[in-house]
Amino acid sequence: MNCEIGMDTNIVHVYRNNENVVAENAMNSSYISLPQLINDLNNIGLMITDRPLKSSRYRRLSWRSISLQRRLESKLDEVQPLIPSHFLLASRHITLLQRSSTSGLTNALPLQHKARHRQRL
Repeated sequence: MNCEIGMDTNIVHVYRNNENVVAENAMNSSYISLPQLINDLNNIGLMITDRPLKSSRYRRLSWRSISLQRRLESKLDEVQPLIPSHFLLASRHITLLQRSSTSGLTNALPLQHKARHRQRL
């Protein structure tokens, strides 16, 4: 189908041809109501927070996020000597907190606090 697309007040309109664009004569189309849109978005959000429906997909997605995080941490380790230490303290503290929470270490927070105190001196 050969058609033109235009926007008017943040709404996309589809026109049959260029003359209809000039005349602002959009094709008839129905829009869903705002409550229906909010309900659909809530359902999508619930499905996302419950994790994907297939566990193999969930494992693949979680593995990808972990591998991406490890690659980013290795890149950060490579550039760390080039950046002054006071810029990296906050980001390093966050990654240490994430590592301790994922590894299940309950007493890791006092050790991290001591390590941060040593870095400041």
